[in-house]
Amino acid sequence: VEADEWYTQFVCYAKSVGAVDGNDDGTFKPSNLVNYVEGLKIVLDAYRVEVPERGSSWYNKYAHYAYANGLSLAGKLDPISPLTRGQMAAFLWALACTPAAAGSPAFADVAPPAYYDTPVSWLVEAGVTGGVAPGKFGPSAKVTRGQMATFLWALAGSPAPVGSPGFVDVNPEASYATPVAWLVEAGVTGGTSATTFSPSAPVTRGQMAVFLDQYDRNVWPPTV
Repeated sequence: VEADEWYTQFVCYAKSVGAVDGNDDGTFKPSNLVNYVEGLKIVLDAYRVEVPERGSSWYNKYAHYAYANGLSLAGKLDPISPLTRGQMAAFLWALACTPAAAGSPAFADVAPPAYYDTPVSWLVEAGVTGGVAPGKFGPSAKVTRGQMATFLWALAGSPAPVGSPGFVDVNPEASYATPVAWLVEAGVTGGTSATTFSPSAPVTRGQMAVFLDQYDRNVWPPTV
């Protein structure tokens, strides 16, 4: 992490409050994608969930929490796998105390006994998330910037923004347009350039550090 990079202050803040950490070789690798256990840690921190220490590796306690709370993919956890939409749905559903869903999701790629079946059903019913295409949720797809904006916006209670996003690559009709507009106004996130947000790009570690830092400073507490 260079001193003059745009994300440096946010990485430093997130590290100071224990929300993110570096790698064993002393690097942070801000361009790497957010993995499974990092995504779990970020969501738990957003909800101020206390996770007891467990083992020597930094991720052991989060892996154990995931296993104990039904978030570990049938008991198997690969902490370095990129975070997926199905995993994020399961995180948010579990933190909402695993509410029952009224029905089944109308997605061809979501069905019992998948661990994300009920989480996706509930999140869709609650208006937190939707599919990536008609009849498709994309549970194995990596979480994008537009999707992460939608998740964080929903955590804050889906507030209405004052204006439009103001980015040439954010269609006002897109499902993430309102979340992006509100998050920018709230100071949670900005674009990847002066005119672009890159909503389809996967979330990197550096970007997630910014999301986490600004959400903690400007939006807390979540309401969902």
